Amino acid sequence: MERARYIQALQETFSRLKLYHRDTLWQEDMAAAYEPGQILQEADITHMSWKNDGMAAGLRLLIATSFAEDQTYFNAHASRFGHALLPRGSYFKVLDQYRLHQYMQVLLLHIPAPHLELFRWTISTLEEDLIKICRHHFEERLTIHPAPALLTEEWVHKTSHPTGLPATNI
Repeated sequence: MERARYIQALQETFSRLKLYHRDTLWQEDMAAAYEPGQILQEADITHMSWKNDGMAAGLRLLIATSFAEDQTYFNAHASRFGHALLPRGSYFKVLDQYRLHQYMQVLLLHIPAPHLELFRWTISTLEEDLIKICRHHFEERLTIHPAPALLTEEWVHKTSHPTGLPATNI
């Protein structure tokens, strides 16, 4: 792969990177579906929150993306959730699985479709640095209470399905 294309892919993926999450119930059989290095595709819209609070369930899917659409600009009600979206068909690379106590965090990097092959076969130092930062972030979040809005039936319904499952691994 030519160097300019590689640099462009990294810039597009990492330049405006922000962390979002969705918490769901952890089931032990999910671990194999979230092995680091796997590429997943979410068939549905990905609902997630930018509210940086404690965990609302046993599994935190931490989504790193530069392409989220913040719904709070369009809908005042969405601000109580910190609601952001990614479109149907989004691709994710599983960067990390991290367990502490009864909790688990899975770090997913949202990958633009044109760069899918690049991220499938490479691991950049940016990815390695992101893993370190997100592990520390996770440890801090275990001592904080979740945002009350993220415990509501409305939000839990939007985020209860684990991202990328049961979609076929690519």
